[in-house]
Amino acid sequence: MSDLKPEGALDGRTLKESGIQVTAGPRTPRFNVRGQSTAVSAVLEPLLGVVAPTTPNTVHRGEKGRVDWLGPDEWLVAPAPDSGPSADALHAAAGAQGIALVEVSDGLVTIHLSGPRAPELLRAGMPYDLRALVEGTCAQTRLAQASVIIAREADERWQLLVRRSMADYVWRWLDAALLRLTPNPI
Repeated sequence: MSDLKPEGALDGRTLKESGIQVTAGPRTPRFNVRGQSTAVSAVLEPLLGVVAPTTPNTVHRGEKGRVDWLGPDEWLVAPAPDSGPSADALHAAAGAQGIALVEVSDGLVTIHLSGPRAPELLRAGMPYDLRALVEGTCAQTRLAQASVIIAREADERWQLLVRRSMADYVWRWLDAALLRLTPNPI
């Protein structure tokens, strides 16, 4: 048996400039879930300790993972790496309820942004009004013409999920955009 661990597309990368830190997150287990909200909640609550959000663009977090609302019958589930349920447990529970569950762990890359000027960096390439994104919410939008899922983690902390095939492009765009920010905003 091999000791190989899957790596993220941007593992180890960090940018820091003008009061903003950008960090590539590690590969994280993620599952796209489709189904009727009550059935999805019946699967997720015992395994993750949270129900599927039914309010658009909300995130429910618990000790065993998080669930992001993507659509009326679609969620993105991220079990906690150390305490969340296994992929096998999720697949078994979803199958018993007739829910579609697809692992998308290798298809999405996490980028964390933090600092007081992070919104300024995001606004440089994003049409979404970030004022509407408060802690505990998420949205599907575009950054530099790449599709992303953005979530507000805290007052000055954001999470971007980007398709793996676009991760390097988005990273390079963030790097270039950081250099274009004025050192001392007016």
